[in-house]
Amino acid sequence: MLIGGQGDDTLIGNGGPDVFYGGVGNDVLAISDADFRRIDGGSEDDTLRLDGDNFDLDLRNISRNRIRNIETLDLNGGNNSVTLDRLEVIGFSDRRNRLVVNGTDTNSLTATGDWVSSGPAVIGDQTYNVYSSGPAQLWVHEEISPEGVNLIG
Repeated sequence: MLIGGQGDDTLIGNGGPDVFYGGVGNDVLAISDADFRRIDGGSEDDTLRLDGDNFDLDLRNISRNRIRNIETLDLNGGNNSVTLDRLEVIGFSDRRNRLVVNGTDTNSLTATGDWVSSGPAVIGDQTYNVYSSGPAQLWVHEEISPEGVNLIG
C-alpha cells in the first residue's frame, strides 16, 4: 500500500496488486501494469501515469470503483495507449466530468461512444483538443496526433 502525505507526492507502484492513496495535494500515481487493486488520488488535481513501454490500458475492463479522484492521465510516451468510454471519464473524478490526457506523438487514445470535437482549449501554456460525450469531456494534449485519437461511435 502506497499512501501520500499532505503535499504533492509521487507514488510509484511495483506492479501487481498495488493500492494507492494520494491524500491531499497534486499527486502522481504511477502504474506499470493493470493488476493494481485500487487507485485513489485524494483531493486536489491528481495524475495517473503509465510507466513502461507498450502499456495498453483498457479501462473498460477495469471495475469502475478501482480508480477514483484522478483528473489527469499521463500516457508518458513509450507507445502507451488507453481505451475508455464516457463512464470512465465521469467516474474518474468526483469534482468534474473531465479527464485531461497528456502524452506524445507515440501515444494513442481510443474512446468509445458518441464523442464530438468541441475545439481547442488551453490549460496554462498547453493546448488540448477537447472531445465531448454528454456531460463527459476528454481534453487530449495536442502532442497526441489526431491519427492517435480514435473515436468509435
